Amino acid sequence: MNKDSVVAIDPASKRCVLIGAGDTEYLKELFDMGLILVPVERASAVKALHEQHQDVFKLNSERSTHSYPAISPPDFKTRIEAAFVSVAFQGQIGLSTRLALMHPSTDLDSDSCAKYATIVLSRLASACLESLPAERSALIQRELAEYLISDFECP
Repeated sequence: MNKDSVVAIDPASKRCVLIGAGDTEYLKELFDMGLILVPVERASAVKALHEQHQDVFKLNSERSTHSYPAISPPDFKTRIEAAFVSVAFQGQIGLSTRLALMHPSTDLDSDSCAKYATIVLSRLASACLESLPAERSALIQRELAEYLISDFECP
């Protein structure tokens, strides 16, 4: 199969907004616009322009379209960092961050990433709290209560 065209997907709407040949300057312009670029055959590009695709990886039935970049299992620190980034950006994160967070799963939907990131961080917080002395835990509780009462001014 000859992938002689490119489909440019708007990440927000998940719709194909532009198609074209694989010219370097054109690809750079599309990339700078923040669009997701998918190499496809010309017929698939034209079809994509007129259809709504919820999954970028289903544009083409070739195996290469469904495969993800090779990634080694992330260490704990990397997964925690990915979880913080995911929560900060409400799941709207890049592919490598999604893969680091969700490994070995390939469910990379933004809602799934945000949900799993919350689970990862809540488990981490619970483990940290379990190791605190009771008086330190009570102090944190008081400070948090004061924070709420004080119109969100840090104690």
